[in-house]
Amino acid sequence: MNQPFNSAAALTDAPREAKSAASPVRESGRSARLFLTAAAALADQGFYAGAHFLLNVLLARWMTKAEYGGFSIAFTMYAFLISLQSAVIIEPVYILSATVFAAVQRAYLRDVLYVEVAFSLLVAAGLAIAAALVRERLVAGPLYALSVGSVFMLLFSLLRAECYVGRAPAAAARLSGVYFAANLSLLLALHAQGWLTASTAMLALSASSALIVILGRVLRSGRPTAACGEKPKLPEVIREHYSLGKWFVPSSVLSLGINFFPIWLTAYFLGLESAGGFRALVTLVLPIGHGLTAASNVLLPRLSRQWTADRQAFERTVRQGAWAISLVCALFFFVCGLFRNEVEGTLYGGRYRNLSGVIPVIALLPAAQAVGVLYSAALRAMRCPRDQLVSTGAQSVLGAAAALALIPRFGVYGTTLTCLFTFSVGAVFTSATYHWRLRSFTGTATQPAQGDSRQGNYD
Repeated sequence: MNQPFNSAAALTDAPREAKSAASPVRESGRSARLFLTAAAALADQGFYAGAHFLLNVLLARWMTKAEYGGFSIAFTMYAFLISLQSAVIIEPVYILSATVFAAVQRAYLRDVLYVEVAFSLLVAAGLAIAAALVRERLVAGPLYALSVGSVFMLLFSLLRAECYVGRAPAAAARLSGVYFAANLSLLLALHAQGWLTASTAMLALSASSALIVILGRVLRSGRPTAACGEKPKLPEVIREHYSLGKWFVPSSVLSLGINFFPIWLTAYFLGLESAGGFRALVTLVLPIGHGLTAASNVLLPRLSRQWTADRQAFERTVRQGAWAISLVCALFFFVCGLFRNEVEGTLYGGRYRNLSGVIPVIALLPAAQAVGVLYSAALRAMRCPRDQLVSTGAQSVLGAAAALALIPRFGVYGTTLTCLFTFSVGAVFTSATYHWRLRSFTGTATQPAQGDSRQGNYD
């Protein structure tokens, strides 16, 4: 006997069946968008890293070792300023724009720009004072040049971050491509005219950044679309940034002992030539470091949203990231270890052949750094910046102790071992903290409600 036709059931099941049939299409479209976003982010970091990679390779070939060593000290200071800016402004922007200020992104970013300008002017003044206190001419000159151009360099960094917030990494890639071309053109012109020094090379970076800031602001690349909602007040923006930055900024300052203290100690104990040699070889891993930054730029807003809405997706993203970086770093180590003399000869023409034995150890640095970057991004998305501070503090103290013990005794080899030890400590500590935090949240917290953008605790 046939079942009677149930019109209500049919009407209820039809949309469900249509939804089920459409799911693979939506899933395929989501995967394609994620792939294009990742490709654009990698292109952006490729151009940005490529500009700095070529800069360091060309200067290491063209300058005397001592002059390049002086430039290296100023360049590591520039890298530290980018790290400090990331702690004060950029990383809070990635988190807050996806959560607290998601409905008013454009107004929020306008207020962030005011904060950025004030921060950049303070940085420029501090650099000028530092340059005046340095007695070594080969270091003071590029520091003065950095103080002149630091405002535009930091504004360029914020502009690229806005592109990621607006989910337009392709716009960031275009701007970075112009930056790459402008910087390379200026370097070649300076070299051809015989005007290339450590100071003019730093001014070339500043001029390229100024060009991109002007182009980006005129074209308004990657700006988020307007959204409804009450516009945030500047004090509220500052308060939210302080809530995150009170943990991020100490971490950034402590990173001096991780990323910058070793090369400064190398210059102090061994001289500018040795510092330049170490910097030239570390340039080999610079593209990997910027690739990690690209991955972090893409993952942090995504992880922040997933932590609020879907914990399982959050854990899956972290696992996939761990597998991806493991494969890339293993391939990089294999290539550099097997062809270390060929790599050094191709880049530097044999100028640093006496140090090529440290290349396999240097090739291990991205693996340890990658683990720390991945789990650090996860902890920030989980609103646990205090854990990152503790990890960075442990790295900084142990790294400084290792540098003081190893560099005077083993020279550049000691500097390399110091960096590997420090990054490994951070990787182990950050990974263990992430898994401990994840278990504690799983055991005590329930799945957050959809749209609960304030889920989490800065403390």
